[in-house]
Amino acid sequence: MKQSDMSHRTKAALAAALKQAMAKKPLSKITIRELIEACDINRQTFYYHFSDIYDLVKWTYKQDADALINGRKNVLLWQDGLLQLLHYLDDNRAVCLCALRSIGREHIHQMLYSDLYDLIHQTIADMGKELNIPAEQKDEHIDTLTQFCIASLIGTMECWLDGTIVKTPEELAAFADNMIRNLIAGERLQYGVISESPADRESSSM
Repeated sequence: MKQSDMSHRTKAALAAALKQAMAKKPLSKITIRELIEACDINRQTFYYHFSDIYDLVKWTYKQDADALINGRKNVLLWQDGLLQLLHYLDDNRAVCLCALRSIGREHIHQMLYSDLYDLIHQTIADMGKELNIPAEQKDEHIDTLTQFCIASLIGTMECWLDGTIVKTPEELAAFADNMIRNLIAGERLQYGVISESPADRESSSM
């Protein structure tokens, strides 16, 4: 077995042990000793791969985030991509809550942001392409709408994780989709839509 493969297997084993421990107690109560004993490795091996437990946490969530992104390469609808993310959070709720409470909202926010930006930005760009906004301003406007939606959605997802909001992943995905559609509908009322050319109107009436 290649050294790189062995290294990844060791890190993956530590990540799995960490997740099991985080499902039972706060991160502050988890020790390197119990992780290395669960993986049957020595302390030196742990420090060869990670500087501390927080470094292991970041690696673990980076691997999960990459897996989610790769798994969405063939997702055509943004709602399906969001639903995959919500199911991941739901399946790992105890672990995510432990991370949220132990390493703070900033890290979880960064993870969710990277997952949500591409999904939401493309959706809003497609829905808002008919907005009657000068071309030189449209990209910035779409990005602002995207940032607003992401901030709102992440706040909602955090409340959902800690139980303040009680919904299934499907219900939350439908809520988010409705929120974005209503936002774009309001934008259309405010800015109007690009008028069709006579040729377009003639074509659509045929």
